[in-house]
Amino acid sequence: DETASPGYYRVKMAPVGSGNTPWNVKGAKILAEMTATAHAGVHRYTYFPSAAAQKRSMIVSIDNPIGGSTASGKIRVIDAQTIAGWEITNNWANNKPTYFVARFSKPFDTKHVAFSADGFKAYLSFADGNDSGAVTVKVGISPSSIADAQANLAAEVGAKSFDQVRGAAERVWADALGRIRIKGGSADQRTMFY
Repeated sequence: DETASPGYYRVKMAPVGSGNTPWNVKGAKILAEMTATAHAGVHRYTYFPSAAAQKRSMIVSIDNPIGGSTASGKIRVIDAQTIAGWEITNNWANNKPTYFVARFSKPFDTKHVAFSADGFKAYLSFADGNDSGAVTVKVGISPSSIADAQANLAAEVGAKSFDQVRGAAERVWADALGRIRIKGGSADQRTMFY
C-alpha cells in the first residue's frame, strides 16, 4: 500500500484512533499522496469512509520534525480554508525557523478546531465531512516569514492542480537524472542507481 518515485509519494492508511474520535471507524481508509516544488508541497488525501459517521478529519502537526525536535511554534487559523504558523527546530541547524501557510481545497469547521496545549498540533474536521472524496492541501514554506511562505506558494503552485505539480516535479527529476549515462550492471542495479 505504499509507492514512492521521484517527485511523488503515496500510501494507503487505515488509521486507528482511540476514544471517541471521528477516525475511529473500523475499515476506514485514507489514500495520502504528496508531491512538491522547491518551496511548497501539495498533499491530496482521499477518504474512503466505511460508515456514514466517519468525517474527513486530519491532525496538522509541527511537532517531531525529521531528525530533530521543535523548540517552539504555533499554528493559527486564518480563515475556513487556510492555516498558517511557524516553528523553531533543532535538527540539521539549531534554532532554525520555518514559516508556513496551508490552503485546503475544502472548508474546515473553524468553530471546532482543537489545538494541543503546546500549540504544535491542530485537529481539523471538514464541514462537509460525511461524503467521501479528496481534500487537497497546498503548503508554502519560508525561512523568513509567513508572507514569504505565501509568496512561495503563489509563485510555485498557485492554481495548479496536484497532478500538474506532480508532473512538473517528475520532469525536474527526469532532467537531472537524464544528464547521467551509465553502462553495465543488471536491470535491477540500474534501477537502484536511478
